[in-house]
Amino acid sequence: MFLAAALIVGGFFAPNFASAAATVTPASGGTDISIDTTSATGGSGDYKTLSGPSITETAPGDIVAGTHTITLPTGWEFNTGSTVNVFSTAGDITPDSQIITPDTNSFTFEITSASTLTSGLAFRFNNMQVRPTGTESGISDDMTYSGAGIAGVDEHTNFGTLSTIAGTVTQLAFITEPTDTIYGSTISSVVVKTQDQFNNPSVNELTDNLNVELTLNSETGELHGETLLDIGRIAGNGIITFTDLTVDSVGVDNLLTASATGLAPADSDHFEITKKSLTATVTVDNKTYDGNNTAKITDVVPDDIVGSDVVEADFSVATAIFDDVNANDGVDITTTGVTLTGDDALNYTLADEDITGTASINLLEITITPNTLQTKVYGDVDPVFTYTFAPALISPDVFTGALSRDSGIDVGTYDYTLGTLADGLDNYALTLVLGTFEITQRTLTVTATGLDKVYNANRIAEVTLSDDRVPGDALTTTYTMAEFDTEDVGTGKVVSVSGMAISGTDSGNYTLASGIAETNADITEKELTVTGSTVTSKTYDGTTVATITGATLVGKVGSEDVVLETYESGTFDTKNVGNGKMVTTAMTVTGTDVNNYTLSQPIVTGSIIKKAITLTAVAGEKVYDGNTTAIATPGLTGELIPDDVGVYTETYDNENVGTGKTLTPAVVSILDGEGIDMTGNYDVALVTTDLGTIIQASLTATVTVENKVIDGDDLATIIGVSFDGVIGGRNCDC
Repeated sequence: MFLAAALIVGGFFAPNFASAAATVTPASGGTDISIDTTSATGGSGDYKTLSGPSITETAPGDIVAGTHTITLPTGWEFNTGSTVNVFSTAGDITPDSQIITPDTNSFTFEITSASTLTSGLAFRFNNMQVRPTGTESGISDDMTYSGAGIAGVDEHTNFGTLSTIAGTVTQLAFITEPTDTIYGSTISSVVVKTQDQFNNPSVNELTDNLNVELTLNSETGELHGETLLDIGRIAGNGIITFTDLTVDSVGVDNLLTASATGLAPADSDHFEITKKSLTATVTVDNKTYDGNNTAKITDVVPDDIVGSDVVEADFSVATAIFDDVNANDGVDITTTGVTLTGDDALNYTLADEDITGTASINLLEITITPNTLQTKVYGDVDPVFTYTFAPALISPDVFTGALSRDSGIDVGTYDYTLGTLADGLDNYALTLVLGTFEITQRTLTVTATGLDKVYNANRIAEVTLSDDRVPGDALTTTYTMAEFDTEDVGTGKVVSVSGMAISGTDSGNYTLASGIAETNADITEKELTVTGSTVTSKTYDGTTVATITGATLVGKVGSEDVVLETYESGTFDTKNVGNGKMVTTAMTVTGTDVNNYTLSQPIVTGSIIKKAITLTAVAGEKVYDGNTTAIATPGLTGELIPDDVGVYTETYDNENVGTGKTLTPAVVSILDGEGIDMTGNYDVALVTTDLGTIIQASLTATVTVENKVIDGDDLATIIGVSFDGVIGGRNCDC
């Protein structure tokens, strides 16, 4: 990239065809300047003369006409009492040399006319004198440029680096201070360095070998450990670390002093040697549970005493308690009031919480003695078992559980067990004295319930047995005999039971209250039946009377005196005709033993057949009336039964006039005395006849004639005829 610039020279524009940047050679001689030359208090204030810098153009006009400024970095200053020479070595730049008096931090030079010749102009600076203004070593920064412009140069271009180094070693200093330390412990590492007069770490002009000694300033103790170390260039090279220092006494105002030949000594910060906290083990007597936490101290032994220090624990007025009142092994002990004695006791503390120990609270032994003669009847609930015990429980402890026994429900003896008696009594050891509990036989009451029976001419009875056994028990009850008081029929008859006994898996748990019992039962009448009876069929006669033939009595015991009577007749269910009609009997029995029986009537059936009658049509004549009904009544052959009344009719084969017409008879109804139709109870034979006659009916006519004028004759013109007497709207024309 080509840059073109125009400079005004003598009122004319002079072109600048710079094509590359100028070269800046930084000033030399400005690095590693001792901080001892600073202008700050204590410094020598000497200036350092720099060589350069210089600016070489690579093309005419690289250095632009105008004001140009060189500025020092912070912490540095020019010698304002001397001058800086600025001059060119070639070329036609104007002016070609200048003498400049700098300001404290910068100086400026003027270019009135830029170069125009390609002469390789070199622009140089001479006699620049600088010095540091601060006291901190190790600072480094660059001189910079600002102004009208130099090709390729900006505010970041280095015109010379200025840096400081530490001054000559003059003193010692603690870099890492001693800290508060517990008695008997090593003080944390202490670090000492060499410094110049401005406290900068320095080894400038430090000898190869130089011992530094640490001493303790304290009202009480002495310093122990390696207190002499070489800080010279060969060994420590300006820094040493003390690592095994201890102080042999407690104190609050200690300090260390570091000293070396030819250097100013250094004092550390104050530090404290604090008392060492000891731990201790307390020993107390084991005890039996007594409801409280008191403990008796037998010894207290401090732990972790330093070296051969003489320190002992005084527990003469101390107290100790168990942390728990309950029985247990390894119960923690809390101790108060222990003090330390001995020549070195003041270097230590012993806090109550740092005294530890354990001991045992043993179970309190209690003897349980069950009371004697405790029993129960089989099947009953166990009683609450009673007992005595010694010694007494510690207040407020009480028994909340119960004594128990070996499992079992059958009759026998059972050993007692502690059961739940120890529940809630974790601080006690219960010992049970041997004893037994007895279960005795249960008295079983057996109750008989008589079973009713049908008369059988003997006294033998049957009963069922029930009892008051324990539910679920396997038990069988039996008897050898049960008898009614008499063999005759009766209700609530006395039944005597004897020979009762029990057996079964659980029978050994019972004793029978009695081997006999009494109950009641009924002997009911024995049912007699009748077989072989038949009903004689009959023709409808208007009654329900039935005739029975044959009858055999079944069911009497042996040859007892029981005779069947009134077995020849019965009653049909109705008087009407039918097959398989139910017949009710009214048979009876008689005899001396009849009271022990009841007779069941037989179930028999029979038939009532229809009564035959004949109905014959009777010859008759009638005038035509438009229907087939005859005037005559048919004749009856055979009789109706009394109380039955029949109504009959007969009809022509058609309604028309004629002779020899067929007449057919019919039953209108046959009713009994109650008006009930009995027609179905008769077998009616109908006989017809061909002797029926229907003769013509007579009509009258009314003639209507047309009126006329007298014409001398009697002829008339009929204009209409109407008839009177036509049957049922039938047509009749003439």
